[in-house]
Amino acid sequence: MYPAKIYYEPEALNYESGRMLRKKYSNVEWIEIENHNSIPEFQ
Repeated sequence: MYPAKIYYEPEALNYESGRMLRKKYSNVEWIEIENHNSIPEFQ
């Protein structure tokens, strides 16, 4: 499975796992959100 886009909270990049994912999926569209409850497709 490979994501078409990734929603993320900026604080996630303060963690090693968040930075690893950002690097791994650098060619995917990253969309900054305030929190996971504000993802339009899931409301």
